[in-house]
Amino acid sequence: MVIMFKSKELIYIQVQKTACTHIATLLTQLFDGQIINKHSRASFDEINSNLYFIASIRNPWDWYVSLWTFGVSKRGGLRQRLTQKQWQYLISNIRKNPKNTLRYCLDFLQEDTQKWQKVYRSNTDVGAFRQWLKQIHQPSNNLGEGYSARGMNKSIGFMSYRYFNLCCQIDRWPKMSNASLAELNTLKQLDRQYCYINDFVRQENLANSLIEALNKVRPLSNQEELLIQNSQKTNISSRTLTLYDHYDQYSIDLIANRDKLLIEKFNYQPPEL
Repeated sequence: MVIMFKSKELIYIQVQKTACTHIATLLTQLFDGQIINKHSRASFDEINSNLYFIASIRNPWDWYVSLWTFGVSKRGGLRQRLTQKQWQYLISNIRKNPKNTLRYCLDFLQEDTQKWQKVYRSNTDVGAFRQWLKQIHQPSNNLGEGYSARGMNKSIGFMSYRYFNLCCQIDRWPKMSNASLAELNTLKQLDRQYCYINDFVRQENLANSLIEALNKVRPLSNQEELLIQNSQKTNISSRTLTLYDHYDQYSIDLIANRDKLLIEKFNYQPPEL
């Protein structure tokens, strides 16, 4: 399922696991607008309008733990795609391109759902989390959402892909090699050229960050600011361990390399071992 919140003043682009459900719910109470789809991108016409664009962001090391624990609780489209055979996608692909039926069927039969089921068993199994993190970033694994189809799974992290896909007009990018996409300077240039978001709400400082962004759209009343500050988050992943418990040096370095643009752009720091 793909949400954005849209009003006459602003559009909020929801990046999954960045408190997006909570933020969208607040926006429905503050602006006369509506929630449209989920995790969808803005249209070219919307991007070139006078609307103010807001998205939310989160420390990548924290983001991956949240995405994994959400899946362990048997929620989320990613977990469903990885742990269950998706017959509807097979049928859809065959209908779109019948000449490739044999290849689609072979790929479907070779999908190993058990390896994903093993890493979604317990939110206290840090070994399972680290293995999940490795599998997420192996180019041979198809995570859906166009990540593998675009070939970007070979060069950038899954969080970075979602960021670029939702916030940076990825369909307008020029064709380039995976080696180029792995270069930080190239990613910075693409980000500067195609990112259309005016303001980012930082999940680690959600209330103040959201208030600051919305005050650029229109002045908030004291009552509206109190509503934001006193509201409780929704759709929270369940954790019993700290962020630091989940990581070893290998997994820290993996994220540092694969999501380097986000880490540098928003000055995020890795867990300290």
